[in-house]
Amino acid sequence: MCHPMRIQPKKRLGQHFLVDKNIQRKMLESLELKKSDIVLEIGAGTGELTGQVLEKAGKVFALEIDERLCALLKERTASCRNAKVIHADFLRFDLNKFFKKFRRKVKVLGNIPYYITTPILERLLKAGPSIEAIFLTVQ
Repeated sequence: MCHPMRIQPKKRLGQHFLVDKNIQRKMLESLELKKSDIVLEIGAGTGELTGQVLEKAGKVFALEIDERLCALLKERTASCRNAKVIHADFLRFDLNKFFKKFRRKVKVLGNIPYYITTPILERLLKAGPSIEAIFLTVQ
């Protein structure tokens, strides 16, 4: 993946980009990713973490609400066959339809805005049987 582009976070979306390499490393270690894993990343942002996940997981679905970040993510992951960028709001994203596509559980990670932590957690907990692991940092 290419070097990160300078994009200012949008306050109205509660964006804070996770650029701390130590936190990224801890997240990756905690998920214990394998090439057989399917990962759903909530709020992929500029793709700092996405690039590292792509190296370890079999398939990565990078969900991002911000159109300009989706364009950047698509550009950065264009050469990655195991990447799929999805322009969507997680709170409106059809999780049931998404999880039904797979015959195994999915790992979920993300750096989520504080103000929507509860609804995100509620949606993930309802989908519990389809999820192997969840690792979220709250901004």
